[in-house]
Amino acid sequence: MVISQHARNPTPRQRRILRRLAEGMTQPEIAAEDGVPPHQVSRQLEALRNRFAATNCALIAIAVRLQWIPIEIEID
Repeated sequence: MVISQHARNPTPRQRRILRRLAEGMTQPEIAAEDGVPPHQVSRQLEALRNRFAATNCALIAIAVRLQWIPIEIEID
């Protein structure tokens, strides 16, 4: 699948949600962190899943690949 980075950029809120999802947070945890009802987080993720026809895991991979969210690797 070819994805146009400019035409499909997520909103700042969607980027925050993707970043927190990538960090392993659940949707209720993300909602609590943002101070919004859980259904708002669900709607944002649903919009992204529909836009890209992707699962949450695939959304994270797309977000990292297109540099919408940073990837941080800790080496001990």
